[in-house]
Amino acid sequence: MRGKWLLASGAAILLGAAVGAVTLLWKDRAGALDRPDAALPGEFEEISLTGTVRAQHVIGLAAPIEGTLFNVMVAPGEEVHEGQLLAQIRNTALEAELKAAGEEVRRLEDRLKNLESAFLAARLEASRANADLSRAQSEFLQAEKAALRQQLLYREGATPRRVYEAAQADYKVKEEEYEIRRKAAQAAEEHVSAVLAETETVRKALQEAKERMELAGSDLLATDVVSPANGILTALSARAGEEVHPEAGDLFQIAVDLTRMEVLVEPEPPLRERIRPGQRASVHVADAPGEVFQGSVRQVGQEGVVVEFSSPAPVVRPGQTAHVRIRLT
Repeated sequence: MRGKWLLASGAAILLGAAVGAVTLLWKDRAGALDRPDAALPGEFEEISLTGTVRAQHVIGLAAPIEGTLFNVMVAPGEEVHEGQLLAQIRNTALEAELKAAGEEVRRLEDRLKNLESAFLAARLEASRANADLSRAQSEFLQAEKAALRQQLLYREGATPRRVYEAAQADYKVKEEEYEIRRKAAQAAEEHVSAVLAETETVRKALQEAKERMELAGSDLLATDVVSPANGILTALSARAGEEVHPEAGDLFQIAVDLTRMEVLVEPEPPLRERIRPGQRASVHVADAPGEVFQGSVRQVGQEGVVVEFSSPAPVVRPGQTAHVRIRLT
């Protein structure tokens, strides 16, 4: 009888130990389920982080010229289109140069018109002077011939003295007139040459002034800052009224190809040490409820961890908040 009691007592003890072990096992399993990001036996461990969505491909747009930014037409977060006017830059030095070049062009154009008229008048005067010279030369040659003939006749005593003297006097008159006409024609031709030379000088100066005006105009056209592509404006480094410079870095940043996105998260150092490029991740964006985007860790660096993913959803945009779960391996 005593043996039976001993057997019964031993069985009870074994049963109690078994129940206690099962109870402890269920408590450990329940505790594991209650801890976030804890892995069950045979499962991968995941960590959950929050970060900011940004585009993988961003175009930087520097100020095309130095000047003052004004008339900014877009703000970060807005959609932009290729060729769209984003802002304008005012450069007072270029505006003054364009104005001065324009005034110089107008002055030279007026001067050129006057010179062209003067050239036509000079050519006409030279033509008349040459015609008068030709007539005077013809009369001079005839008078010279007549004077020589009368001189020979007078030496021979074949012509009266008064006829001889009259011929000599006419020759002198025609010679003086010819010399006057020759000098006048020469002066007229020199005037034509001078007007022509000045015309060419003014024409060259006008061309140079036009080139300066066109250059200043093209530089002023550069004050219109236009978008080089379709996308979303993500950053603007200056405000209206501030000075900008081409070497000051990006004035605008435009996110393009919005199907390729990424999230920057900043885990604590102990967690960062466990994250490696290539680890799988899932991304949930608050502005796209019900959507879970699959991605992977692209980069682990000082700035944080970059998780890349594809987003066909047009509601996902740079700057939005995203929750990322990274599967640790």
